[in-house]
Amino acid sequence: MVTEQTIEQYLQDLSISYERLEERLWRTGFRGDVKDIDMQIRLADSVLIVISPFVNAPRKNRTSIYRRLLELNMDVLLAKFGIDAEGDVYLMTEVPAENLGVEQFEQAVMSVASLHDQYYGQIVALMYSPVEEDEESESDGLETA
Repeated sequence: MVTEQTIEQYLQDLSISYERLEERLWRTGFRGDVKDIDMQIRLADSVLIVISPFVNAPRKNRTSIYRRLLELNMDVLLAKFGIDAEGDVYLMTEVPAENLGVEQFEQAVMSVASLHDQYYGQIVALMYSPVEEDEESESDGLETA
């Protein structure tokens, strides 16, 4: 069974610096190619969750950005993008914790870091590109009152 001590031992074995935030929750980070990547690791009842803030809520081109993130969710293995109630975007993975070995732990952490590096520039470029009109919103029947 994976315990808090197991997770801390894995972090130490992999030479990953970390800070314990609270019971079953740690913060770590990596120097990415474009920016520093912050990450939290949470040990839940039956799952290990690795989550990283990706970008703040986009102020323009939201439709294009969220569409691209949904497309990436179809293509990316081992992780997914999501948004919180404020529209901030996160990148995360969840893996079963029952028989989690150091290799699976490393793969979870490194996949989030690697995907963050791989797609951050693409999403930021969409955030700063000229504002795009939502061409389909008027005709797709998905408008809200």
